[in-house]
Amino acid sequence: NVLVGAEGKYSNIADILDIEVYLYNLRDIYNPPLIIAKNYTLLGIKPSLHIKDLTASVEFVKPFSGDGVFSNDIKSYDTILLKIDAAYNIKNINLTPRATFFMAGGKDKGVVTAGNYVPGLVGCPTITQNDDGFVGYANTIITNVGADYTYKKAVFSIDFLNYGLVSASNGSKYGISEIDISAAYEYDENISLFAGVGEAFGTDGYNQDVKFGSYASIQAGVTYKF
Repeated sequence: NVLVGAEGKYSNIADILDIEVYLYNLRDIYNPPLIIAKNYTLLGIKPSLHIKDLTASVEFVKPFSGDGVFSNDIKSYDTILLKIDAAYNIKNINLTPRATFFMAGGKDKGVVTAGNYVPGLVGCPTITQNDDGFVGYANTIITNVGADYTYKKAVFSIDFLNYGLVSASNGSKYGISEIDISAAYEYDENISLFAGVGEAFGTDGYNQDVKFGSYASIQAGVTYKF
């Protein structure tokens, strides 16, 4: 596989706006079940707004897959990816409420990226990952509402995620939600700690109710920067 790409960013337009544009192309990619094509191209644009303590961004990505760089020969990749983020920093109480809306692919259509947006400790059932680090989104809808509370070097977070009511290829429907509680601590400039617990509930891809504790996750880790 050969990856080529370019990125450009224009910052502080009128002191409130940044615009980022990028183009990536994977050449001679044979990576089932995610991509089988001579070219797989991602064209993206991301404007970001920052007004005082408010930040917001919209990222739009169009994939192309086929013989040419901008061809749509493989119709299962003729779709879009959309990600909307917003956050407001309430400095006097060290609290940052935030929200994300993410949509990628459609029924029998998918998007593959290296952006690796994989939220939640349990995770979205319509997301796949392969050994090369690529992430595939098929008929994926994610809404995330959460908040971060900062106390000295520690950040405490709570997140509610909904993975949408989407139809699987077998005709069943997903309707899973998730709630996560986590904490991160920056011990020093090289070492950081993380721990969290997540619980999912709703309806899985077999139209079965997800019972409490059946889709749960506990994570903990240490990151060291060299």
